[in-house]
Amino acid sequence: MLSSLLWSSCSTRKLQANEALLVRNNVIGAADGVQQEEAATYIRQKPNGKFFGVLRFNLFFYNIANNGKPRVYKQKLKNIGEAPVILDSVQSAYSAKQINQYLFSKGYFNNTVDFKTKIKHKKAKVDYIITLNKPYKIDSISYIIVDNAIDSIYKSSGGESLLKRGDNYDENILQQEQERIYVTMRNKGYYKFLRQYITYKIDSGYQNNTVSLFLKIENPPNKNK
Repeated sequence: MLSSLLWSSCSTRKLQANEALLVRNNVIGAADGVQQEEAATYIRQKPNGKFFGVLRFNLFFYNIANNGKPRVYKQKLKNIGEAPVILDSVQSAYSAKQINQYLFSKGYFNNTVDFKTKIKHKKAKVDYIITLNKPYKIDSISYIIVDNAIDSIYKSSGGESLLKRGDNYDENILQQEQERIYVTMRNKGYYKFLRQYITYKIDSGYQNNTVSLFLKIENPPNKNK
């Protein structure tokens, strides 16, 4: 009887003719499970949560609270309930764009992301279909460091650099390297050194899906530590 009540309360019978309950998102075509999970975080609309992956209790409570005459207990149920997630194609298109930008930041400059919606019995499933194409790799790394003292400090810690020739271009790694340099400079007594003094220039106008990376460290306005 409980399962019947839950099914009834979580049904789609109250949706408008042009509405569908979002029940699943799929990411197809990712390079691996990690990339698939990361790409999924950029999807704006998430289905109503399930209890142990089976029953949508929060949606059940919401529907009970909004069914029939108002009652005090229903207000409490509504507070812990969750409104039905109605499919919004505009949000799906925006999600595809966000996934595209995420993959671009990982070196897949020529990736494409499309979405396909399947609706049956007013329940919607959205597939986000990724075409990665070949990733861009770091072919060369050049350094522009005018200040000799800063250049010496950077070279002394060069073995710790996160930037490696042959690795996929990855903006997250660039940010981590920026942070590493920043911490190194602070530890060497450059207390006024800022992250913004470390910048990158990328040249992807090369063949074979490669980029040339230029790392520049500006002189602090005041060289004194």
